[in-house]
Amino acid sequence: MYLIGLIEPYRAEIASVALPLVGGLIKYLVSPRSKIVYSKSHAFWYALKGNEGAPSLVYTESLIFKNSGRKTATEIEVVLGREPQNFAIWPQRDYQTSRNPEGFFILKTQNLAPSEHFTLNMLEVGNDPPILTNVRCADGPAKSITVAPAQVYSRSANISAVALMFLGFCTALYSIIKFLEYLTG
Repeated sequence: MYLIGLIEPYRAEIASVALPLVGGLIKYLVSPRSKIVYSKSHAFWYALKGNEGAPSLVYTESLIFKNSGRKTATEIEVVLGREPQNFAIWPQRDYQTSRNPEGFFILKTQNLAPSEHFTLNMLEVGNDPPILTNVRCADGPAKSITVAPAQVYSRSANISAVALMFLGFCTALYSIIKFLEYLTG
């Protein structure tokens, strides 16, 4: 009660400072941003037997890049330790390749819309795969995520899950309102 007594005369000044700060924070939190995430979809070594009897090692790797944000990502760069022997991008899109002064292989693409993705598939014969060293866009660095195969549920199961989550949200909101009513009197 002592603190409330000290603050009470300055309530209007505190509100005039706090409300713009809270408004700015809310605007920052809900403003759309691009968010590039990437993961290794799969990688596998094959030992192919040749006519001479010595197996040839063949390595495949697939990397997935996705914009999970709500704003189009621009100037996407994928940096590998060296150029892969063979690579393909799917779905097809325009890209440029270059090398930086240290010899790293850089693959650039102009943009990636929200929820859009592409894969970089690599095939190496007799070599270790190139190491992925960096992924970034104009808005900042990308985030590495772990992916795994997941079961796809039917539409009715998804609708039921959303309905139950909504019901739980409404129940929690009602409980909070009732609790606040109880506290205030």
